[in-house]
Amino acid sequence: MKKQLLALSLLAIPGLFAHESHHSPTPKKSPSKLRAISKPGLFTPVSNPSSKRKKSPPPAQESVESCSECNSCCESTCETSNSRCECYTPQYYNPDCCWSMSLSGDFLYWFGRETNLSYAQKFKMVQTDPNDPNDASAFPQEYKDLGVEWEPGLRLGLGFQGACDGWDMNLTWTYYKNTTSDSSSITSPSTGPVIEPNQESLLNPWQNNAFYGTPAADKISAKWKLSFNQIDLDFGRKYWLSQCFAMRPYAAVRAAWTKTDFDIDSCTGPKVFVVAPVTISDYFEEMQDLFENRYWGVGLLAGIQPHWHLNRCFGIYGNIDASLVWGKFSSEKREIYFIKGNVDSVPTTITDVDNKAQRDLYRMLAQLDLGVGLRWEGDFCCSEHSLVLDIGWEHHILFNHGLRQKGQGQYILFPDIDTILRYTKGYDEVQSDIHMGGLIVRLKLGF
Repeated sequence: MKKQLLALSLLAIPGLFAHESHHSPTPKKSPSKLRAISKPGLFTPVSNPSSKRKKSPPPAQESVESCSECNSCCESTCETSNSRCECYTPQYYNPDCCWSMSLSGDFLYWFGRETNLSYAQKFKMVQTDPNDPNDASAFPQEYKDLGVEWEPGLRLGLGFQGACDGWDMNLTWTYYKNTTSDSSSITSPSTGPVIEPNQESLLNPWQNNAFYGTPAADKISAKWKLSFNQIDLDFGRKYWLSQCFAMRPYAAVRAAWTKTDFDIDSCTGPKVFVVAPVTISDYFEEMQDLFENRYWGVGLLAGIQPHWHLNRCFGIYGNIDASLVWGKFSSEKREIYFIKGNVDSVPTTITDVDNKAQRDLYRMLAQLDLGVGLRWEGDFCCSEHSLVLDIGWEHHILFNHGLRQKGQGQYILFPDIDTILRYTKGYDEVQSDIHMGGLIVRLKLGF
């Protein structure tokens, strides 16, 4: 009898195993899986990271129920294979299947400058013929450029984090302005129209070459001003790539408008001119070359923001993006040239010219943005609100953002004995980049 019961039990065991494997409940989630959470460093790494990055079709409805621990409110972030739940690039934010918002404010303390804006050349008259002391030529000694000034700015942001798969959207406005100035003068200028050998003087490279004033100045001052506004509307998704590393790729629409002023003021005098039989005393020249560039445009931007977590609260963040903006560029130059003196002791205005030249065109401009810094983040009120503090450094380059014209020498015609016509032989288009960057302190509140 015992032998018969043993035989029946051996025959029933395979059927029981098959029945159990078909109707057994979904196994519990293994602790080795990765879970998309809102707090860094509080998850367990996946034993096979490559599988979570693999794209697959959306899982069936009955299979998704077994992925509730690692799935977000969208079903497309998990896949099931052989009763296992695999999550790939799990979302960084976990707003409990509800949307959330954030407000941010950045304090900027940046430098600003523009390239290719040398405002003066200091030269020295050098005797070139050893047998003729009056034979001298001008040789450059030094080129004068504007310095760098640091000034504050601000950036305001409004963010939206969706409940679906961790997608987010941010609207930011950046405002910054900068002003810098400099001047250069000659300690012992000549008292007459002729610069003697071994004497120094200054040359204004932006002066209209067709003008007949003296080619040298005793003092040249320059001033540069920048006004920068930029609005970005970006869309991105931040997700985990490893236990301590997250990434956020994003794309954006960018609108920007800028204005730069570059003013050069060169002065000469007082001097004494003797052109027999006329004597001009207290001869004084003031040449003002005033440039203004304006630009507005709209374009596209793309970038990435890596985030390395050092521990639960502290980490290192980065940012790199590039944009192309298409818009209208306007350039204007105003020339105010004034000469006065006492002609045979009679006060006389010799020259008084106020000229303006305008140029409008459409162009596409490129911009590169880089940033890195230290980040602290935490939450409060039972994780209902979050707080982020960033202290970092940024660099921004606006390529070919400035465009100005510079003359190439003088061409003189004498149609008749009483007429002199002066022309500029040509002009160069001087393009320049705008550089900005410096300290950034950001406070971001999520709710």
